[in-house]
Amino acid sequence: MSSSRRDTLVAWLVGLLLALGIVGGSRLLDFTHQIQQERYQQTYDQCAAQNARHDNTLAALDQILGQAEKKQPKQAARIAASKAPTVLLINSLAPKHDCTVIAHMAVRQ
Repeated sequence: MSSSRRDTLVAWLVGLLLALGIVGGSRLLDFTHQIQQERYQQTYDQCAAQNARHDNTLAALDQILGQAEKKQPKQAARIAASKAPTVLLINSLAPKHDCTVIAHMAVRQ
């Protein structure tokens, strides 16, 4: 094989490998982006579900305390006073979050 023909073949192979690398790299970037999007959505959905549980818990507390005040009107002031520390406990154990911020932090965007 002549030197010029070998050089042409090597140049052609290098070009082909570069083209394959660009295509492969592009697919890898697409795959990585898809994984990040799925991670973002899962994190957001979990956060939103926790926020919904938080809201439902506070609503249930209001309902329970309202029923307790009706059953025991003489204790209404004490029952009402118990709400604030209970809400603080709920907020401490399961705080409400900004889900967009949480999801962005999970994927470092």
